[in-house]
Amino acid sequence: MITKMEILDALPRIETGLQQYSEIQKMFKEVEDVSQDREFQRAFNRFYRVRIKKDHQEAFFGIMQAEKNNKNVLFKNPFLHRVAKKPHSTR
Repeated sequence: MITKMEILDALPRIETGLQQYSEIQKMFKEVEDVSQDREFQRAFNRFYRVRIKKDHQEAFFGIMQAEKNNKNVLFKNPFLHRVAKKPHSTR
């Protein structure tokens, strides 16, 4: 079991990450269209260390936007089911 002292000791080390996560959550709610908002996408990609091709990112953020108000969506499901069906680029 983690003690209160261990939690208090850890907070300064994770403060930056918590602030970044909080900002992404705030932006997600406020941004009209996450599939078009490059600032949101950069913040999301930086925090989650997303390193996928641009066309896959476009599909990913398109799905994120389409499912934005769906309270029952499991994040992995729409991405895997929809992007997996998209033909791969031959670039």
